Amino acid sequence: MSNHSKATRLNKFIRALCLILIATGITTGTFAQDSYVDLRNRNLSGKVIRVFAPNVIEIVRNQHGRKQKYFVDLINVDFGKWRNKPCKLSKKPEHKKACEKVGELLDGEHISVEITQFTQDLLKGYVFLNNKNINHALIAKGLFPVDYNQSREARLVILEKTARCDRIGIWETKMGNAEEDMQCQD
Repeated sequence: MSNHSKATRLNKFIRALCLILIATGITTGTFAQDSYVDLRNRNLSGKVIRVFAPNVIEIVRNQHGRKQKYFVDLINVDFGKWRNKPCKLSKKPEHKKACEKVGELLDGEHISVEITQFTQDLLKGYVFLNNKNINHALIAKGLFPVDYNQSREARLVILEKTARCDRIGIWETKMGNAEEDMQCQD
């Protein structure tokens, strides 16, 4: 066998080996992404120690003999321009009122949280007090509207519409507004 044919065979073998390695790498990468399972606990409970911002509460819990603090962002509720604005720095009466509304419900209470998203410093999710979804209660009581940038779930829309049509909370001032009255006709 000539050196040329040996070199040709070797080149074909190396190309085939490279293709196999590339295909294996692509496949392994795809499977690795699909098989990742987040094993962090999706639920935690603790005591609310302060309302940091209208949408963010700070909780503390004992775990393995140590106190751990968490910040929790209440999802699907539209806190408007007061979102993420610290309550302590507030000089505006509307902002203080937004903080007070959440504080009246949660301050000092033992709550549980269903976490929907983990970030480095902040957990996002639903807050429950005595098995009652506080995120939904804030909307149902007319304290805040639905944040349609986060969710358009039918049950949230219905909660808001019911509060609007019953003219409770922030919707109380809409009484007699023809456009609002038409939305409550159906």
